[in-house]
Amino acid sequence: MQALDTMIRLHKFQLDDKRRKLRELRDLSQQLQMSLQQLDAEVAREQSLSLNNVETQKAFNNFKKMADMRKVSLLESIEHLEQAVITVTDEIAESFTELKRFEITKDDNLAKSKKHKLHQENEQLDEVALQRFRRG
Repeated sequence: MQALDTMIRLHKFQLDDKRRKLRELRDLSQQLQMSLQQLDAEVAREQSLSLNNVETQKAFNNFKKMADMRKVSLLESIEHLEQAVITVTDEIAESFTELKRFEITKDDNLAKSKKHKLHQENEQLDEVALQRFRRG
């Protein structure tokens, strides 16, 4: 029984660790999404400022190229994180299944032990009752 308790604690720890990892991945993805929105807003702001002057339009074109490269990089990172989230979510489901399997086994063992103990007590009570009947 102690081995099951140890396995349950271990699987709970692993499950909590995977949940923490998932939360971190989602937080990072959200930060990248915010960076992407900020980049889009900055590009729009720079574009509106560059409309008035030819020199600023040239500078904006260079800025736009760099912003586009940054956007591609952010989108790739977000896609990578989304795949990692799917993988960790699957791992969490597997860990949860393993944990439940151990908990169910422990519950079954406890129920069997309780049933066995109750059966022994009933046999003892039957024996006492039989002895009283014979004496009496």
